[in-house]
Amino acid sequence: MAFQKLFGAMVTSALVVAIGGNSCASIEISTPEAVPTIDAAPVAEQLQDIIDHTDFGDTYSIQQMGETIATVGQDLAGEYDGTFEQAYVRYVVDGDTVVVNIDGEGDCKIRMIGINTPESVASQEYLDRTGKENTEEGHIASDFTKSLLEEGEIVYLQKDTSETDKYDRLLRYVWTEIPDDPMDFEEVSECMVNAILVKEGYAEAIYYAPDGMYKDYFDTLEEEAGVFDKD
Repeated sequence: MAFQKLFGAMVTSALVVAIGGNSCASIEISTPEAVPTIDAAPVAEQLQDIIDHTDFGDTYSIQQMGETIATVGQDLAGEYDGTFEQAYVRYVVDGDTVVVNIDGEGDCKIRMIGINTPESVASQEYLDRTGKENTEEGHIASDFTKSLLEEGEIVYLQKDTSETDKYDRLLRYVWTEIPDDPMDFEEVSECMVNAILVKEGYAEAIYYAPDGMYKDYFDTLEEEAGVFDKD
């Protein structure tokens, strides 16, 4: 119980810093208009997801938790506007990972959010550690992704909450074109590579908190594809 109270105080402090910036800055709250109003329920749910999926015995996991909590605060403060970032495809690593070049500043490895394809080029060390194996299905998924993302093609990257995963890969949704409405189901299923892989049965929908902007969309597409049985 004492730890939970301490952790609660840490979360509160992180959000205050993220939303308010410098804790020494003056904040005027003399009138009700100066106090922002937000719907606390989804915020609390998102924070609970972060807590539930944090391994408190792992230093990286705790660090990532702090970073994602700070990002939640920035989103509430309106500092992230959902802008799409243009990039050029360099090459496809496997079904759910691609290397792109952003603004000519060097190559970045992108791990597509919300999906998972079978392994195809994983190292032996990774396979031994996880008990997984490279499969023919993984090679097929990789080939399909290559058919969608050819070298030199322009793509548009969309961020959710987390910046990177524990392997320092950027976590992004990859679009082949900028949608008119990024929350339109039809545009998501036709223009977002993550969604197309699920829709066509090459990837399963998988949720890692707190990045769930399109979770319901992916779950629906997976159910419609009928390839992965989650029962």
